[in-house]
Amino acid sequence: MNIRELAKEAGVSVATISRVINHPETVLPETRERVQAIIEKYQYNPKPVTRGKRSVAFIVPIMAHSEELIRGIQSVLSPKGILVNIIESSFVHGGTAACIQAAAAAKNIGLLVAGEPGLSLEGMPKEIPLVLIGHYHQPKNYSVCYINYREGAEKMVAHLTAMGRRRIWLLQSRSDYPEKEQITEGFRQAVRELALPEAECRILESEDSVAGGYRTCREIILAKKPPEALFSVTDAMAFGVMKAAREENIPLPQDLAIAGFTGSETAAVVEPGLTTMEHPTERLGAVSARRLIELIEDSALYQVETHEIVLKSKLIIRQSCGNRKEIYELFE
Repeated sequence: MNIRELAKEAGVSVATISRVINHPETVLPETRERVQAIIEKYQYNPKPVTRGKRSVAFIVPIMAHSEELIRGIQSVLSPKGILVNIIESSFVHGGTAACIQAAAAAKNIGLLVAGEPGLSLEGMPKEIPLVLIGHYHQPKNYSVCYINYREGAEKMVAHLTAMGRRRIWLLQSRSDYPEKEQITEGFRQAVRELALPEAECRILESEDSVAGGYRTCREIILAKKPPEALFSVTDAMAFGVMKAAREENIPLPQDLAIAGFTGSETAAVVEPGLTTMEHPTERLGAVSARRLIELIEDSALYQVETHEIVLKSKLIIRQSCGNRKEIYELFE
């Protein structure tokens, strides 16, 4: 008996059968008991991952930027004896789409694909389980796991506003990266919803480095009427801005509040401590791998069930934006 026949006899969906097997705590007790009785009656077990085919392809633009994701993925797949083949799509002619086709042809038992929101999903292989990691524009018919960077950006702007700042600038990276669009949209949305002066809430772009933040601060920010707060999409650029501001004897955070967004360890030891955002990137890799395992172990689910798993970032409040509470850090 397969999972569809079980669902029909139990009078529930295939998705409910899957949840009873993999996440029983999410199913109502009476439904769970009825489904479990039928599972035991027919001695149903999901198809295990076979030993002869035990590699998964993880396709990512640049491996060096995905270390935390890789750790999360391997923490789930390695104990099951599944190897992870990492493919850097930026070095392959045809990009991510070509990598997906090649990985499917190489008989991997599943695919994890990250880092290309605008990827066309037409013509993707239907016979192999595939989970998308990141915010995709059209993820229909696929399971997708991502961090809500847009909400994180909105939360940061709301915090700066709560600290009494209204003229807030966003310092973006000049390079193109998967989360760029989400963060920019979140910034603009927060500016509108909080009724901040849109004409005075500018978006700048800089080289993504300490030196880039330093140069941008010296050449643009301090050359004009400076903002009351600067929201940098990376902590590195924020550190550069802090250095330039100090050289000009601008009191931090009294005259200029500064926030980062990448949760670096250095943010806790600079003076003043940098308010930033901590993203659950390693956990994202783990939940994506768990979802892929569910699809591999019960192939029927791949044809009938999709999941959208959204993780939230954590705001780490320190002193760089004006927090005066007598504690080391605040988490929201």
